[in-house]
Amino acid sequence: MSAIAAIFDRSGQSIAQDRLQRVNNALKIYGPKISHIKVTEPFGLSASLETGFFAQDRFERQPLLLARWSLVFSGYIQYRAELATKLGIASERLAKMPDSALFHAAWQKWGERAGEHVEGGYAAIIGDSEQNCLTAIRSAHNAPPLYYHETPERVVVASVPKGLFAYGDVERKLDEGKIADTLVLNFEINPGSYFVGVHVIRAGTYTRFTQGAEHTQRFFDLRTSPDVRFANEQEYVEAARSLLFDAVEQCWNGNDVPAAHLSAGMDSSAVVATMLDVLASHNVPNQKVDTYTHVPEPGWDGRAYGHLRIGDESPAVKAFAAKYPQINPHFVDCADEPLGADMDKIFLLAEQPSRGINNIHWGLEIDRQIRASGKRLALSGQSGNATLSFNAKGLYGQWFRQGRWIKLWRELAADKTPGLKLGGLYVRAIAPNIPNVISRHIAKWRGHASKLGWEGYSAISPEYAEDMQVDQRAEEAGWDTGYSGFSDPHEMMYTMLERGGREEKPALQLAITTMTGVRSMDPMGDPRIMRFCAGIPPEQFLQNGNQRYLITRMMKGRLPDDYFTPMRGRQSADWHFKMTRDLQSFRDKVERIKANPEMARRFDVKRLEKMLDSWPEKTPLSYKDHPDYTIAMLGMGRATNMADYINWVEGKNI
Repeated sequence: MSAIAAIFDRSGQSIAQDRLQRVNNALKIYGPKISHIKVTEPFGLSASLETGFFAQDRFERQPLLLARWSLVFSGYIQYRAELATKLGIASERLAKMPDSALFHAAWQKWGERAGEHVEGGYAAIIGDSEQNCLTAIRSAHNAPPLYYHETPERVVVASVPKGLFAYGDVERKLDEGKIADTLVLNFEINPGSYFVGVHVIRAGTYTRFTQGAEHTQRFFDLRTSPDVRFANEQEYVEAARSLLFDAVEQCWNGNDVPAAHLSAGMDSSAVVATMLDVLASHNVPNQKVDTYTHVPEPGWDGRAYGHLRIGDESPAVKAFAAKYPQINPHFVDCADEPLGADMDKIFLLAEQPSRGINNIHWGLEIDRQIRASGKRLALSGQSGNATLSFNAKGLYGQWFRQGRWIKLWRELAADKTPGLKLGGLYVRAIAPNIPNVISRHIAKWRGHASKLGWEGYSAISPEYAEDMQVDQRAEEAGWDTGYSGFSDPHEMMYTMLERGGREEKPALQLAITTMTGVRSMDPMGDPRIMRFCAGIPPEQFLQNGNQRYLITRMMKGRLPDDYFTPMRGRQSADWHFKMTRDLQSFRDKVERIKANPEMARRFDVKRLEKMLDSWPEKTPLSYKDHPDYTIAMLGMGRATNMADYINWVEGKNI
């Protein structure tokens, strides 16, 4: 809930203060408590900050101008004591040192290698008067966004595009290629922005701008993670527990205990259980941890999409709370709240569409309730599927490709998941190893719309898709829009953690934090945990038919039996109930798309109309319930949300 910006005059001239002030004024909405600008040739710096999340926030004074470096900083630093030791900073000084000053000290010592030493969720912009260059850097995980626009004469960097537009010479023009790619869920080409000429600084990288050049360098790459090997399996479990304990502890500001999102899955529950361990270790074992769980609203028909999925996760959470009386559970049903609520505010603050509308409303409501309780931090386990609870399904395809068929069959036979049968052999082992065109023909024959490629789940117009060459662009980027699976477990993990789709989240998270006043913390995505998981043998995640082998062993005895069944939660299971209630609103949106030729060319209007005219009476779970069920569940919301976003950018009412 902060925004920073910088202007760099490449010729070395002073920055016009009125231009810098316009940029600052545009960003004040994100951080009204501290909002200042500084001009020091050839840089202009702007900081609009919200404080109160961590104890050190009260010492923030930005922008910083010390020695040859000027700096603005957004976010937070973790493992502060370890970093201070490396920097030779005494604990007494550290106690009154804001994160911006601590990062500045790290930059003075290591320069552009500071990102290799500073951990947390942060973004910073640094001006170097001696070298006459500007550097923008974002942490490897949970980093606030940074965008930039450059010309031969100047560079402007800001947390959100509106900071760039406020400068006065940046055209606010939508990138048509980005729109088309987003409609088929390909986020790999355009680097995160929906506007022509506006680029994103990617997580885990820094970009240095000089008088006549730009250079980007990665400082965090999972592919360089060192191998981690222990003498026995229990040592992997103990190491993982220790890493999670440290990561959760770093999310606690030492005063107020964070709230937590809690589901029936192992990720968020592992985080909450570990938070209880952290509190006990600090002699505050009786402190309550407030947890928040989304549940379907009354009227839901009880149906949830996906094999062995449950739509109401409250029974497992109640069993968890019964086991741990330190947990104070809250259940949020968002009754009468429409899908896509508050999207106008999301557009204003994030300046991008949402990848879907089914989950935004309850995520916002939970954070609002957390803030109403007085909390500012909320724990989640969002990255768990790619780290400690990673399923390493790419091993099936790898064993098949390597001819290790006995091993493959033994693992499939050991998996007691109901309904696996021979279909599991094809989906897990064979499909990832055959050409996409063949796997999609088989998916069509099997009636699996989600595996058909974008034709199965996207309401993009086929003619528009062809004109925009979405298939060629996806192929060039190495992106499979049919999600055929992986034949390499490491590549699967890298894709989940490092591909372009993760650059869609930071701006959305900034918007949510600005709207609710709550900062989300994701200890499951701690870089130390990411490197550990990338370095251990994949068999530590999948063994004896258990696809969550590591986290199952980590949480043995810590969670109720409900958490160890094959059943998994399906969030927003009541989407059909909500859409049915507001179906006329979606009809109106489609009619509006149809009435605008430029808009209509992007979407398959006839398919959307047909979907609305044949709307299913109950939640569709497969093509047997409705031949176009994925458009009802996903495509309709994504198409209308994109259309609303385009109208918003173009200044039309939504």
